[in-house]
Amino acid sequence: MNYWQSLHSTIATAIEPGRIGQPVFLRLTAVMECPAEGFNSQFAGLILLSSKCLGTKLVELFVSGDPSAGHLSAVAEFESSATAIITLARHGQPRIDLSLYGNQGSIIHSESLEFHDCAFGSEEEIQDCDELVARIAESMNENAPVRLEGTS
Repeated sequence: MNYWQSLHSTIATAIEPGRIGQPVFLRLTAVMECPAEGFNSQFAGLILLSSKCLGTKLVELFVSGDPSAGHLSAVAEFESSATAIITLARHGQPRIDLSLYGNQGSIIHSESLEFHDCAFGSEEEIQDCDELVARIAESMNENAPVRLEGTS
């Protein structure tokens, strides 16, 4: 199990008993050492992880930043009316900061990623990332939100 699967499993375990109620907002910030050519795919993986953590499908995405400079941010809206702010930077101390807020509580997680394998790995994740990478580029090129249909 890679780092992201482990993190999602931990969050799902905490959410299942309803400890935080219905998830309504996620802030996910990651600094990861990744090559420029894989930057958008890593970002797409974080967006898909956000969808899994919120337990709902992504419906709208607005992306800004500059992948060649090593930073991207997105504001995402989900079917359940939950929202997320997702940020990825390529330069700096590798780490993750995650705050997941529900209508009855929250989960806060901060950790160094220096010694973790942070690759998104399964074939399903890679296929989903490929589809989402095109949407990320579309939002950046149009400088506008893009509606997504059927993305989980």
